Amino acid sequence: MAKFMITDYIDIGSGGPHGATTWKVFKDATKTILLDESIFDEVNKTTWHSPLKKEGVVDEFYSDLEGFYVEVTMHMNITPGEIDSGYTSEPFLMGPYSQRDEVIKITEQEDVKYSTAKELGWYE
Repeated sequence: MAKFMITDYIDIGSGGPHGATTWKVFKDATKTILLDESIFDEVNKTTWHSPLKKEGVVDEFYSDLEGFYVEVTMHMNITPGEIDSGYTSEPFLMGPYSQRDEVIKITEQEDVKYSTAKELGWYE
């Protein structure tokens, strides 16, 4: 599982609010291996979760994938439900990311700690 977030962006010249986001997760920077996508997502505009499906295998997912990329395209000033409406940004490719660096919240009664899977020694 991976969580992707848009925390800051500048809208220059689109003339409208952020209406939808297209999310794509690739296993490589050349974008030849697509792992998951959500096209024109009007619900998950700033945060999206992907189970990071393994390619060519049914119901299997990555748990320690290193070197994956996310491409984000923002859709502004849209007509709800109409994919070709409004202004579409250029796609932004970000990464590489690693599931081993994912932040994990550990709660023990009132004591809350944050760590990564790598720091916890879950991987060799």
